[in-house]
Amino acid sequence: MCESMHPYYYSCPLAYLDAVPVACEEWRQLVLQYHAKQARRLTVGVTYALIGRSVPHVRIVSLRPLRGTYMGWTYRVSKTYVGEAIPNSDANGSAAQAVPAEGGAACPRI
Repeated sequence: MCESMHPYYYSCPLAYLDAVPVACEEWRQLVLQYHAKQARRLTVGVTYALIGRSVPHVRIVSLRPLRGTYMGWTYRVSKTYVGEAIPNSDANGSAAQAVPAEGGAACPRI
């Protein structure tokens, strides 16, 4: 597989982009967007939308490992699915409260 085939994977090392000539500018832009999103810093206590998940948003309670809460449940979160920060409120408009898992119990992955 080569760059001109526009591979679905965008986690290509950035050093590769500098080392080879451009074959597909659109794919390279998507690789750069992927790395920018992965390098973004998340903040504990901030609520972020989740993209393509059944849980609509989580409030970050831990960065390493990345975990967030939603409706009293704590989830392991992949940075791939974290969207934009949203105001800290639930569906009713009241302030959302983070409830960390007790005793380090296993958390479902989202």
